[in-house]
Amino acid sequence: MKSQRLNIGIIGCGWIAEYAHIPAFKQISDVKISSVFDIDIGRAARLAKAHDIQGIYSSLNDFLDSGIDAVIVATPNHSHAQYTMESLRRGLHVICEKPVAIRAGDVKQIIEIAEQNQLVYFPAFVNRFRYDVLKMREFIQSNRIGEIIHVEAGWLRRSGIPRPGTWFTNKALSGGGVLIDLGSHMVDICLMLFGDKQPLSQNLDTVMQESKADPLDAGWFKGEYSVGLPMDVEVTAISEIGFSGSSKLNLKLSWAADINGDCTYFIVKGTKGNIKLKTLFGFSNDKLWNEDSLIVEDSAGVEVITLDNSINNAMEAFHAMGQFFADTIRGGATRYLTGSDGLRTVELIEKLYSNENRIDRETAINDLEGLRFE
Repeated sequence: MKSQRLNIGIIGCGWIAEYAHIPAFKQISDVKISSVFDIDIGRAARLAKAHDIQGIYSSLNDFLDSGIDAVIVATPNHSHAQYTMESLRRGLHVICEKPVAIRAGDVKQIIEIAEQNQLVYFPAFVNRFRYDVLKMREFIQSNRIGEIIHVEAGWLRRSGIPRPGTWFTNKALSGGGVLIDLGSHMVDICLMLFGDKQPLSQNLDTVMQESKADPLDAGWFKGEYSVGLPMDVEVTAISEIGFSGSSKLNLKLSWAADINGDCTYFIVKGTKGNIKLKTLFGFSNDKLWNEDSLIVEDSAGVEVITLDNSINNAMEAFHAMGQFFADTIRGGATRYLTGSDGLRTVELIEKLYSNENRIDRETAINDLEGLRFE
């Protein structure tokens, strides 16, 4: 590292950088966001002014040579791999927004470059750092419910299409819709829960947005209104994945579900008991239920943990992830999150898309009616 203080640069000055990464890193001692880069210099300048950041760049070479130690890649999906490789080749540590790449082959190349240069690289799977996910993982690792045999999981939004008409909903720039967006987080956590078990089979049913004139956009996003790009990605994805050991994952994802509010849930069935998590990832305030909870059922009975929203929320998770990134760069030995986790997720999502089957909205509504927690 070039200095005792960790100087971080941001590639991409959009919503997630402004409202999540920068506020989180501001809370970490001996860390400074010192430079920002965006191909839109006006956007970079506005972000820098709002957060008192000195380095403002529209030249990638100048940005990478600005004295930074690490970068956050927060650009449209199609450019993640390119910016990550450029940064690693210049000797900079990288944390990259999901999906870390659209193709698994690119992730393999990224991991190789990071290892060759002895640099820290991992995906920004922020939900791994949520209190509820950490607690669920703790119960599973302590063998509280035995071997996992079945997981039902979902992240459903009633009205949550992110910035319709921008790169988010254009397949050439995003790589896909709700599966690659919300699904990157959910697939990662489910793979973590299954541990060494490998996915062996997969199928995917998807639904496209029916009314292009009135898409159900996510109200909490600020800025980046439609620039008129074609909206050609799925808004609902329903998948079944078979794992080694005859285990199974059923995953339901939607930006536009016919439900009364937004929710994230996990039902983990083991040989000795079950875990049920009711929560909501992300920044939506439109919750399906009033109270988040983690329920453990085993031979000892039922334990219900009410989750405190003051510690169980997105910003606390972003702060914890930022601290993890800084600690890992400074030599903290941990394997909780690595580039290989990003690779496993991209590989599985790539396989799911290769088995995609389009269904109509009514069929999807019938599938989503099985939601246990509503």
